Amino acid sequence: MVLPETIVFSTTLDTVPHEEGVVINGIKWATRNVASHGKFVANPEDFGRYYQWGRKGDGHEQPTSGTTTTLSSTDDPGHSNFILTENYPYDWRVPQNDALWNAGSETSPVKAANDPCPAGWRVPTYIELLSLETVTKEWNNLNGVDGYTKVNIFSFFYRLYQKFYYFWREI
Repeated sequence: MVLPETIVFSTTLDTVPHEEGVVINGIKWATRNVASHGKFVANPEDFGRYYQWGRKGDGHEQPTSGTTTTLSSTDDPGHSNFILTENYPYDWRVPQNDALWNAGSETSPVKAANDPCPAGWRVPTYIELLSLETVTKEWNNLNGVDGYTKVNIFSFFYRLYQKFYYFWREI
């Protein structure tokens, strides 16, 4: 499927999407959510998984995972439950470990082992997410999914952005 302007989507023989991305404010962004660890969802409007910030894909990200309120004191909680907390800083791990998805810095990010993005992609930094605040958005519906569109970026992207933005604002 080819969309107007700069986005091109294609698939490999095993139907795992290959993401071309789109450049906004000088930063290349994926136009799809992350599905299972290391893979994108098949369609631009598809929901991704529910990864906890910095946590490796261990099953907690699945919509059918169980939940627990017991925080982890290690980088690997040893179970696949989604860890819930109502206390600031709202992290699944105590103490926090901000190097689990970015082994570098805000200005020189380095993809870390727990980053769920496919090869060649990484979770954006706070500074990169802030660059989206200047983008003009329009409310749209794509195949029954409501969200924002801009420069041919579909609704799924802004929904993902809102989750990251909320997390970072809470720090």
